[in-house]
Amino acid sequence: MAEEFTCAVDEIYRSACKDLPKYSGSRYCVLHEPDVEKNKEAFEEAKKGKLDRKDYDFRGAIFPEGTSNFESYEFDANVSFADATFSGEAVFREAEFSGETDFLVAQFSGETNFYRAQFSSERTIFQEATFVKEVHFSEATFREKVDFLG
Repeated sequence: MAEEFTCAVDEIYRSACKDLPKYSGSRYCVLHEPDVEKNKEAFEEAKKGKLDRKDYDFRGAIFPEGTSNFESYEFDANVSFADATFSGEAVFREAEFSGETDFLVAQFSGETNFYRAQFSSERTIFQEATFVKEVHFSEATFREKVDFLG
C-alpha cells in the first residue's frame, strides 16, 4: 500500500495541493516546490489541470519563470493567489475575474501586466502585494472594492 503524501507547505495552503503529485525526492507538491529550477513541465501540467477543473486555489504557489501567463483567461469563480510567488513576468492582460479575487501578500519579481483585466466581484485584494518591477493596470476595471493597503 502506497504511503499517502502530504505536502510540506504550511498547513493553511494545503487545500491548493489537492490531487497534485509531489516532486521526486522532494517534500513538496509541484505547486509549492521552492526549487523553481525544477521541471516547469510538471508545474504547467498541474496548473492546467487545476484550471481545467476550475480549481483556482493557488495559495502559496511558486510559479517558475515562464509559467505565469493567464492572458484572456476567464476565472469564473473565486480565485486565490494569496502568498503566491511569481518568478519572472506575470501576465493577466485582459483576464476576467468574476469571483472574489485574492492576491494578498503575493510577490511579483518581474514585469506584471493587468492591462484591461476585469474584476467583477465585490472585492479584490492586493493587500501587501509586492511588485519588484513595472506593474500595469491600464484600462483595468474594478466593479467594487479593491484593497491595495500596504
